[in-house]
Amino acid sequence: SRPMEQGGDSCLIIAAFHQRTRMVEELLKAGADVEYANTDGMCALGWAVKKNVIAMVHALIEHGANPEFYNTAATSTPLIKAAMTAVTEGEPKAQQQAQEIVSVLLDAGASLNQSVAVARKHVPKAVKALQVVKMRSARR
Repeated sequence: SRPMEQGGDSCLIIAAFHQRTRMVEELLKAGADVEYANTDGMCALGWAVKKNVIAMVHALIEHGANPEFYNTAATSTPLIKAAMTAVTEGEPKAQQQAQEIVSVLLDAGASLNQSVAVARKHVPKAVKALQVVKMRSARR
């Protein structure tokens, strides 16, 4: 599942982008590189979070995806993306899915403090969303 050229999309990234959870699971079973990122700094977990696909996030985390993966191009973390969706998405179902993804990421070891620090520096509008996540996770 390695890309043809250095820096291109891997099969795993393409499957995640297209929300093909079953294909992602099969690629992971076959040994796909869960940490590979393309030249845009995106990895499969980044797409799974951005597309708000809970089952895919679970599968990637279970196969060793780093919940704190830092996308240098987007200056973001999966937790920032999920928190923004959980707080700003207009559709309640999408908010609920994103909140579950936040929980999965936190349970897998994502650092709320690290994401807040990144957000303060690069994504100021995400700081408020992360504060909401912090309050919600304190209630868990």
